[in-house]
Amino acid sequence: MSAKRDKTYGVGILGGAHVHTGWYANELRESTWADVKAVADPDMDRAKGMLGPEAEHIADFYTDPAEMLARDDIDVVCISSETGQHVEFATASAKAGKHICMEKVIALTLADADKVIAAAAKAGVKLICPPFVHDSKPEIVKVKEIIDSGAIGKPTLAHFHTGHEGLIYSPFEAWFYDPAKAGGGALMDLGVHPIYDSLFLFGPAKEVSGMTSIAFKERVLGDFPVKDIQVEDNSVTTIKFESGMMVVTDVSFTRMADRSNSAIYGTEGTIILDDPAGPLLVNSPKLPGEGDDPWHKPDLSEGKPSVEVIVDLIENEEGTPRVTGQWARDVLEVVLASYESAKTGKTVTLPL
Repeated sequence: MSAKRDKTYGVGILGGAHVHTGWYANELRESTWADVKAVADPDMDRAKGMLGPEAEHIADFYTDPAEMLARDDIDVVCISSETGQHVEFATASAKAGKHICMEKVIALTLADADKVIAAAAKAGVKLICPPFVHDSKPEIVKVKEIIDSGAIGKPTLAHFHTGHEGLIYSPFEAWFYDPAKAGGGALMDLGVHPIYDSLFLFGPAKEVSGMTSIAFKERVLGDFPVKDIQVEDNSVTTIKFESGMMVVTDVSFTRMADRSNSAIYGTEGTIILDDPAGPLLVNSPKLPGEGDDPWHKPDLSEGKPSVEVIVDLIENEEGTPRVTGQWARDVLEVVLASYESAKTGKTVTLPL
C-alpha cells in the first residue's frame, strides 16, 4: 500500500446488500485516503454477511442510516444497497452534506436519477457512480488513447463480453432476482460495464436495440431456493453511435466458464481486450509488435488504482465527465432503452 495522503476522509458504507460490499471495504481500508468509520443498513445480518472478514475492521454499525449520516467525521458515503434504495439513500446523503460514491446503476428510473443528480448539485457534493471508476482501468484508458491517436483508423464495430455463473452463493443475494429491488437482471447488473466503456470510448449513443432471455426460472443460492425468477439472465444490446460506430454487448448470469475476449475493430487495425495472451493487444501498422508477433502489447504500468481516482474526483473541482451524475444517467438511459427494445421488438432512438 502507498503512503497515506496528507488528508484522510472518513467514509461510511450505506447499505450492505451488494456483492461488492466487502471488496469496497477492503479497497477503501487499504487506500491512501479513506478511513472507513461505519456501516449502516436496516438489515445488519445481511450487511455483515456481505462484508465478510472486513466487518472486523469496522468500529460502528447502524440499522438507522440517519444516525450514521449525522456524524461529522464522515465525509464520503459509499452506497452499496439494493438498487431500488439508491434514490432514498443518495438524496439523504446529499442533504447531510456527504460526497457520494454509489453502486451502479444510479437509479431504477431516469426520474429518480434526476432526483439524485439534483440533490447532489443543490448540496454542492460530488456524485461518483460507479464508486470504483470502471474507466480508470489502465487498459480502458490506454484504449481511449490508442483510438484517439488514429492507430486503428476509424472505429467501426466493437463486441464486448461480460458474465459469470450468476448470484448463487448466498441467500443475501436473492434481491438480485427481484425486479422491484434490482430493476432487472444481467443487463442491469453487468451490462452497465460495457455500456460505460462504450460511451467513454465512442461518445453519445443514438440508437439502441436489445434482446433478453431467462434460462433459469429457479436457482439455489447456497441452500436458499429462489423460484419464479422474472429477471433476465442473458442479454444482448446493440448500440449505434452518432459516428455510425456500432457496439454489441452480451452479458450473462449463465456463463459457467469463459475464455472469450472483447474486440474493437477499425478501418486500419484491431484492439483485443482480455485475451489469454494479455489484457490488451493491438494490431496496427502504426504500432508494431515484437519480432514475428504482429500484436503490439501496450505498457499499462502507469495506471492508477480506481479507488485512488475517487479522492482525485472529490478534490478536483472540474470533475471528470465519465463519472458525473449525468454520465451515470446516460448509461441508465441506454440500459432502459435496451429493455424497451426487448419488450417491443423495435429499435429505440435516444433520448428517451
